[in-house]
Amino acid sequence: MGSHGIINYAYAYAYAARREPATDAKRRLGEKAASLISENHSLILHIGTAPEQMARYPGNKHRLLAISNNIYVSNIMMNFPGCDVLIAGGVVRHLDGAGQVRRR
Repeated sequence: MGSHGIINYAYAYAYAARREPATDAKRRLGEKAASLISENHSLILHIGTAPEQMARYPGNKHRLLAISNNIYVSNIMMNFPGCDVLIAGGVVRHLDGAGQVRRR
Protein backbone atom coordinates (compact mmCIF):
# COMPACT_ATOMS: atom_id res chain seq x y z
CA MET A 1 0.00 0.00 0.00
CA GLY A 2 2.80 2.46 0.65
CA SER A 3 1.74 5.93 1.69
CA HIS A 4 -1.25 6.08 -0.62
CA GLY A 5 -3.68 3.89 1.32
CA ILE A 6 -6.73 2.34 -0.28
CA ILE A 7 -9.06 4.34 -2.51
CA ASN A 8 -12.74 3.40 -2.51
CA TYR A 9 -13.38 3.66 -6.26
CA ALA A 10 -17.06 2.79 -5.81
CA TYR A 11 -17.48 6.17 -4.07
CA ALA A 12 -14.79 8.26 -5.70
CA TYR A 13 -15.78 8.16 -9.35
CA ALA A 14 -15.10 11.21 -11.47
CA TYR A 15 -16.41 14.37 -9.85
CA ALA A 16 -17.32 15.93 -13.20
CA ALA A 17 -19.62 12.98 -13.95
CA ARG A 18 -21.49 13.56 -10.67
CA ARG A 19 -22.15 17.23 -11.48
CA GLU A 20 -24.55 16.47 -14.33
CA PRO A 21 -27.32 14.28 -12.85
CA ALA A 22 -30.14 16.25 -11.15
CA THR A 23 -28.39 19.59 -11.71
CA ASP A 24 -31.60 21.60 -11.39
CA ALA A 25 -32.63 19.83 -8.17
CA LYS A 26 -29.15 20.36 -6.68
CA ARG A 27 -29.29 24.04 -7.64
CA ARG A 28 -32.70 24.49 -5.96
CA LEU A 29 -31.48 22.61 -2.89
CA GLY A 30 -28.36 24.77 -2.80
CA GLU A 31 -30.37 28.00 -3.07
CA LYS A 32 -32.77 26.92 -0.32
CA ALA A 33 -29.98 25.82 2.03
CA ALA A 34 -28.06 29.04 1.41
CA SER A 35 -31.17 31.09 2.18
CA LEU A 36 -31.05 29.71 5.74
CA ILE A 37 -27.58 31.15 6.35
CA SER A 38 -27.33 34.31 8.45
CA GLU A 39 -24.43 36.65 9.01
CA ASN A 40 -21.83 35.46 11.54
CA HIS A 41 -22.49 31.81 10.69
CA SER A 42 -19.92 29.08 10.22
CA LEU A 43 -20.57 26.51 7.51
CA ILE A 44 -19.10 23.07 7.11
CA LEU A 45 -19.43 21.95 3.50
CA HIS A 46 -18.28 18.43 2.74
CA ILE A 47 -17.33 16.90 -0.58
CA GLY A 48 -20.09 16.60 -3.13
CA THR A 49 -21.89 18.40 -5.89
CA ALA A 50 -24.85 19.54 -3.75
CA PRO A 51 -22.59 21.44 -1.31
CA GLU A 52 -20.90 22.96 -4.35
CA GLN A 53 -24.28 24.33 -5.46
CA MET A 54 -24.92 25.76 -1.99
CA ALA A 55 -21.55 27.53 -2.13
CA ARG A 56 -22.77 29.51 -5.14
CA TYR A 57 -25.53 31.31 -3.21
CA PRO A 58 -24.29 32.91 0.03
CA GLY A 59 -25.51 36.28 -1.24
CA ASN A 60 -23.99 39.41 0.22
CA LYS A 61 -23.91 38.17 3.80
CA HIS A 62 -20.90 39.13 5.89
CA ARG A 63 -18.71 37.50 8.50
CA LEU A 64 -19.20 33.96 7.24
CA LEU A 65 -16.68 31.19 7.82
CA ALA A 66 -16.77 28.31 5.34
CA ILE A 67 -14.88 25.15 6.29
CA SER A 68 -14.55 22.50 3.63
CA ASN A 69 -12.47 19.63 2.36
CA ASN A 70 -13.80 20.35 -1.12
CA ILE A 71 -11.44 22.42 -3.24
CA TYR A 72 -14.25 23.33 -5.66
CA VAL A 73 -16.42 24.71 -2.82
CA SER A 74 -13.43 26.60 -1.45
CA ASN A 75 -12.62 28.13 -4.83
CA ILE A 76 -16.22 29.31 -5.24
CA MET A 77 -16.60 30.73 -1.73
CA MET A 78 -13.30 32.61 -1.76
CA ASN A 79 -14.86 34.96 -4.33
CA PHE A 80 -17.37 36.29 -1.78
CA PRO A 81 -15.72 39.15 0.15
CA GLY A 82 -17.82 38.55 3.29
CA CYS A 83 -16.65 34.95 3.62
CA ASP A 84 -13.45 33.55 5.08
CA VAL A 85 -12.57 30.10 3.79
CA LEU A 86 -10.73 27.38 5.67
CA ILE A 87 -9.82 24.30 3.67
CA ALA A 88 -9.12 21.10 5.55
CA GLY A 89 -5.54 19.91 5.26
CA GLY A 90 -4.42 16.81 3.52
CA VAL A 91 -3.56 15.64 0.06
CA VAL A 92 -5.98 16.67 -2.69
CA ARG A 93 -7.38 13.64 -4.52
CA HIS A 94 -7.01 14.16 -8.26
CA LEU A 95 -10.21 12.27 -8.92
CA ASP A 96 -12.65 14.53 -7.09
CA GLY A 97 -10.80 17.42 -5.44
CA ALA A 98 -11.38 16.24 -1.87
CA GLY A 99 -8.77 16.77 0.80
CA GLN A 100 -7.74 13.40 2.13
CA VAL A 101 -5.32 12.46 4.89
CA ARG A 102 -3.04 9.71 3.69
CA ARG A 103 -2.60 6.77 5.99
CA ARG A 104 0.71 5.02 6.20
